[in-house]
Amino acid sequence: MNFGFEQLEQLKESSTALRLLRSPHFPFIGSFLYQAFLHTNRRSIPYQELVTLLDYHLTDLSEIYGSDKYPKSAQAYLEDWINIKGGYLRKYLPMQGDSIECDLLPDVEKALRWIEEMQGSGFVGTESRLKLLMGLISDLVHGTSEDKQSKLQTLKQRKAELEQEIQAVELGMDIGYSDSQVREKMFLISTMSRQLLGDFRQVEANFRSLDKDTRKKISQTDLHKGGMLDVVFGDQNVIDDSDEGQSFSAFFELLMRGEMRNKLRDDLKNLLSIEGGMEFVNYLLA
Repeated sequence: MNFGFEQLEQLKESSTALRLLRSPHFPFIGSFLYQAFLHTNRRSIPYQELVTLLDYHLTDLSEIYGSDKYPKSAQAYLEDWINIKGGYLRKYLPMQGDSIECDLLPDVEKALRWIEEMQGSGFVGTESRLKLLMGLISDLVHGTSEDKQSKLQTLKQRKAELEQEIQAVELGMDIGYSDSQVREKMFLISTMSRQLLGDFRQVEANFRSLDKDTRKKISQTDLHKGGMLDVVFGDQNVIDDSDEGQSFSAFFELLMRGEMRNKLRDDLKNLLSIEGGMEFVNYLLA
């Protein structure tokens, strides 16, 4: 990561996120895109529905600031945000569907998330983050160690801790988490889930960029079919062999396991059924 003057000067001109933040209409654009996509955790929205939502938003603003503040139609503003250099939204036709949809570009989501973080969550939980950090460090040390005895000692320690937990439950001594610990872990789950959704959008954008570059190479090359296939598969191997590509492949394989999906579904149902679970979800979305 470079923070030199030249790199930041170039970033200032090329970054969609910074262009959005510098826009004189950022309060208008940002408030709408945040409410439409991030506040509701929607991955994409049908184009006509987005026009309707923006029309409502414009009506609300006109009642406060007057109709001259933003005089254009909802559709005209959306088309501006789609077609502006770099764009804030992507307009596309889904592979399975006959209605046009829109979604946020990754840099736009990052900018809005940054503003969200600046405002603060109202709850700062440190215990869960510390335990998560310690667990990741321990897991990394365990996974990279070549010391057999050290690995055995770590596994035996985990076994002893698990046996203590089992014994506590059997004796009725397990009191579970306090209300404060439950809220803290809920916030951590919420934060990580939103970050994961943002990661999906970025990975998808990277794949689209690779596809665009590959198509451009094919259109400009005079290679025979075999040579073009070498180009296509060569580009595909670049992302498959990258750290990001390998991580995504592992994620996809994990998610495709039937037992994993069922467990996640059951855990989420149980999470929402606990006392205060649904109220907390509503609070996060408020």
